[in-house]
Order: sequence, then structure tokens, then C-alpha cells
Amino acid sequence: MKKTNFMLHVVALAIAVIFSAGINKFLEKYNFAYINIYSKEKNTYEDIGKISDFQYLYDLSDKKRSYLKLEKALLSGKITIFGSSELASSLGNNPHIFFNKELGIPVNAIGGGGHQSLIMLAELSSLYNEILLNNARLVFLISPGWFNTEGTNIKRFTDYINAELFYRLYYQSSAPKEFKNYIISNINRRYDTIMDITPLSMAYSFKKNIGSINLAYFFKYLKKNHDIETHDYSVYEGKKIDWEKILENAKIAEINKYTNNDYYIYDDYFTKYMKYERLPKHVRRLPLFNQEYDDFEMLINLLKNFKNRPLFVLWPIHPTAHAKLNRYDEVLNKIRKKLKQENFELLDLWMNEGEIEIGVLTDLMHPGEYGWAKVNKEIYKRFIHNN
Repeated sequence: MKKTNFMLHVVALAIAVIFSAGINKFLEKYNFAYINIYSKEKNTYEDIGKISDFQYLYDLSDKKRSYLKLEKALLSGKITIFGSSELASSLGNNPHIFFNKELGIPVNAIGGGGHQSLIMLAELSSLYNEILLNNARLVFLISPGWFNTEGTNIKRFTDYINAELFYRLYYQSSAPKEFKNYIISNINRRYDTIMDITPLSMAYSFKKNIGSINLAYFFKYLKKNHDIETHDYSVYEGKKIDWEKILENAKIAEINKYTNNDYYIYDDYFTKYMKYERLPKHVRRLPLFNQEYDDFEMLINLLKNFKNRPLFVLWPIHPTAHAKLNRYDEVLNKIRKKLKQENFELLDLWMNEGEIEIGVLTDLMHPGEYGWAKVNKEIYKRFIHNN
């Protein structure tokens, strides 16, 4: 009798394990995170369709769980620009200002200083699922200055990838393991420079705080089919936009901003920062082992899985205010070659030493109205009306 009871317990345990594994596989397959997100504060599940929209996010460090806004934009197929400090500009042709305000076309942007390849890779890997792969429309602004560093600043990394996103990356994301392992190994290798707790500990701690999943509540939401409506950009194709006029006006507006120097740097910036500098400045030698390029290459490999080919923009470094720009040749040629190999479009705005296209830059590396206008034209052509 005891033997029979023991066998019954074993069978029951085996069934429970199989059922649990099946449920986990089911949750992973359908990625419940995009249907509803657990909220510790409310002890409920939030419908992501009700998350407020955004135009620009500097980072994801606020307590309002702003990564959900980013996720909603990606899942709905809204054009989303990933960049760094240039996106904080208040210039009228900055895309997230120009498209929304001047054209009434929704375009989102995320990025401040330090938002580089590894963070972008982690953001997309954390939110990775089939809907995102099919719908996301992505633009990446590449700053050559990233490749003159040791890679992404780890303190800045945590402004974007918090415990919840670590949790998503470890326990929910359907991103291929090679990308998860790459992110984890890179962060673990350098994480003790800022705190004792590791990303895995953060993710596990968040998982424990969530507690058990209320399956009945989950299936209720699944049955109601809370899908996110995909944005249709074809409705804007009829807009008549005179890009040549926009470009001409942008260049004229920029010319009047360079009057106190011969470097085509904005007057205010030159007076405040450059007046007593010895120009041209020599750029530093790039590191022999380029961590940033390795991160960038992994980002490109991830993007090969996306249905919509992304658009890349390569910014210049000011060519009259810098010398020895040829130190960038090797890494920039590797970038160009990699993008061409994957058939990804590149708007290459790089200028060689001594060359200058007025209005592309405002200071040593940030775009002016004319530079943004060129980017806007390319975004419109790539994602809205390819003529």
C-alpha cells in the first residue's frame, strides 16, 4: 500500500512538473508581457494598450515604467529613432519635433548622452517577441565618438536597463541565447565597478517580488485579445512635402549662426567653449580592441531577424575643428561594410578632414537644422513614401 501511495505521489509530481513546464513554454511562446504587464504597485496586470504615448524619452530611469511606452511604440510599428545626445536638441528639424509638430506624423525617439550600442541591444533583446519583429520600424543614429571609448558606460547602462528589463531579458524574452549571453557576460564582467548586486540577482529579486502568476486573470486577458493596433503610415503618402525647399530653408537658417569664427561652429558654442581652444583638435587614437564595434556588430546581427529593414545614419565629427580624422577610417569602413553586407540602408554624412557642408553640424559633433533635414527626408522616403 505504501509503495502504491509512493508511486501515486511520484506520478502526481511528474504531472505537475510537466504541466508547469508546459505552462511556462506557453507563456514564453505568447510572451504574456506584451499583452499585460504585472504591476507590483497595483497588484494587477496592466493592458499595454492603455499605456500613454510619447514623442521623446531621454532614458528609461523614471519611476513611471517608461520602458512600457517604448515597448508600445515598437509593437505598434511607430517609427522609433535610437540615438544619443543629439536627440535632446530643441531644434525644429529634430525628427521627433519636426514630424509630430510640422507634419502631424507620429515619430518617437529615445536617447541621451551615453545611449550606445550595448544599451540598444539590451533594450531590443529584453522586449524581443514575434510582434515586435514583424512591426518595429527602426532608425539608428551612429555617433563616431562612441568608437573612441571603451564601449558603453555601465552606470549609464542602468539608466536604461533596470531590474524589470533585466527580468524581461532573463525570464521572458524570446531573443536567441547568443544575444542574452553576450549582454550578460559583458555586464557581469564590469558590473562590480558600480555595485555589488549582479544583473542576475536584480532579475531574480524582481521575479520573487512578483510572486505567482494569476493564471485565471492571465487567460481572461488573453481571451479578450488585447492586441495593439499597428500604425498605418500609408495614410500620409498623399502629403505634399517640398523637401528641396525644406533643405534650402534649413541651410539659409544655419548660415546666419556662424559669424564669429571660421570653423562653422555656432557663435554661442564657440564663445563659451572654443574661443581659447587650439584648433584643430587632434582626435585620439582609437582603441586597438574596439568594444563598441563588437557591441554594434551584435546589434546588427540581432536586427537581421526583424521584418522591416532599419535605417542607419552616420554622423560626422566636425572636419575643420578636428585633425587626424583618418584615425576613424578603419572602424567606419567596417561599419559601412557590415551594413552593406546585411543590405541595411545607410545615410552617410561623414565628412573627411578639411571638408565642410554648412549646416550639417552646430558644434563639434551635433547636427544642425540642415543635418536634421537630410535625416528627415531619408526617414520619410524609407518608411512613409518611397519615391
